[in-house]
Amino acid sequence: MSRQPVLNRQTFNFNSYPAAPLKITGGQAELQVNLEYPEASNPRTVRWAKGLYQQSGDNTVFANRLMQYFATENFSYTLTPPVMPAAPVDAFLFEARQGFCAHYASAMALAFRAAGIPARLVSGYQGGDLISAKVMNVYQYDAHAWVEASLDGKTWQQFDPTTMVAASRLLYGFQSAFSNQQQDLPLFSRNRAHNVPALAQLYQFADTINYQWNRWVLGFDGATQQDMFTRLLGNTSMERMTLFMLAVVLFIAGLLAFYFVPRPAPRIKSESLRLYQDAQQEIYKVTGIARHNTSARTYARHVSGHINAAACTALDNFVKVFEAIEYQPGDHTKQRQLLRQHFKQLKKSLRHHPAK
Repeated sequence: MSRQPVLNRQTFNFNSYPAAPLKITGGQAELQVNLEYPEASNPRTVRWAKGLYQQSGDNTVFANRLMQYFATENFSYTLTPPVMPAAPVDAFLFEARQGFCAHYASAMALAFRAAGIPARLVSGYQGGDLISAKVMNVYQYDAHAWVEASLDGKTWQQFDPTTMVAASRLLYGFQSAFSNQQQDLPLFSRNRAHNVPALAQLYQFADTINYQWNRWVLGFDGATQQDMFTRLLGNTSMERMTLFMLAVVLFIAGLLAFYFVPRPAPRIKSESLRLYQDAQQEIYKVTGIARHNTSARTYARHVSGHINAAACTALDNFVKVFEAIEYQPGDHTKQRQLLRQHFKQLKKSLRHHPAK
């Protein structure tokens, strides 16, 4: 528990004991508090839960039937459920049948209480992104809600009705399970990283660096930090600290540039290919038609109706010579000279057209 709002990231060391029973420590007072509910707010749910309990006759059977109800009645998990202002649990259970974890948990908790079984809504986190075998980043989108009910009056037992509708939420985490409902997110959003391998690797690399920085630098007290910088720099003067931080920023900027700055297109060594690319550019200026992946001959036929007769003739001659140079063996010295002449004629003929 925190007495102040948690605004910064925090690091915790945990040990897990999943088989340990959650004992009721507050006695009958704790059980009584978790039996209360506003009886007039969702009357249909209250009647339904009481009737289902009478049919079950046993707390465990009743709990299993509640879970099965979510699995068999066409419920769906969505991040954008409809608004249910009046009797929201009634509307959710019997009409809308769609919502996220808080809808399922609160509905099940009310059903337990209406049947006379103490229950409470539990909110926390489920899932996270592994950095290493024993280190995990937990984000706000990993927030989850489930139910704890006391079937024996001595311990709390966990129930997660969301898993009956969206098991992948529990098995694979929020990101992987519901990435199809996040299409409007920014291109480089962390939420999209699970569908883009290169982006996922970049985020994992950044998370690893960030974790090590928090662990070995920010996690130290003032004296330890000062000692570490003294060992690295010899003297922690303002000038040296500024140069050190500048070096770190430049290093990170260099890594980002390596990943994201586009590489220049390779220079074309073949004169015939270079002339053919120049010819495409001249034709594109006039017609606005790009070649894409079509062959030279197909592209010439495609643009023939958009250029004048002289340009068509020059282009046809140019393509014939170009194909001979590229696909026929032998010495093409004379043909390359002829290709230059046809290119000049094509360029001259296209000047009569306004640019697109």
